[in-house]
Amino acid sequence: MLFSACDSQEDELYTGRETQYNLLDGSYLETTTSGFITLKERTDKSVEIQLMMEGTLNQAVHPVHLHYGSLQDDGLVAEFLNNLEDIGDNRSQSITHLTQLADGSAVTYDELVKMNGSIKVHFEEEGALKDVILGATNIGANYRMADIGSINDITLCNSKTE
Repeated sequence: MLFSACDSQEDELYTGRETQYNLLDGSYLETTTSGFITLKERTDKSVEIQLMMEGTLNQAVHPVHLHYGSLQDDGLVAEFLNNLEDIGDNRSQSITHLTQLADGSAVTYDELVKMNGSIKVHFEEEGALKDVILGATNIGANYRMADIGSINDITLCNSKTE
């Protein structure tokens, strides 16, 4: 009975449309990371961005940015997503319900899966390691991981919004 109630609540939140992107590994401290990002359409046409990552440090919190442009561009931040937070066993997650971007413009699932964008996970918000990228991916119209040879091909993050 409880299982069916949970399924019913989940069905009410999401339309069933989703897109998944693998993260490009960003090595740090001789540790390998892996993960994926899932964009899920909610019934109100907004989007939920779910990020799961393995190989992160226990107790660590890592900033996540949605950028305009590809990983090779110096794209401005379209939105600061919820931080990637430790869930144990060197795994972390971030879940962001996104209805608008930093400039106040509304965003839907359909717009996000067509966007010329990228997502970067940083080691820290401020400090010496703020430019260390733990993982990243292009999303939407420019999702072509084959164009990226390694994490070294990724442009440093421009943390400014328009």
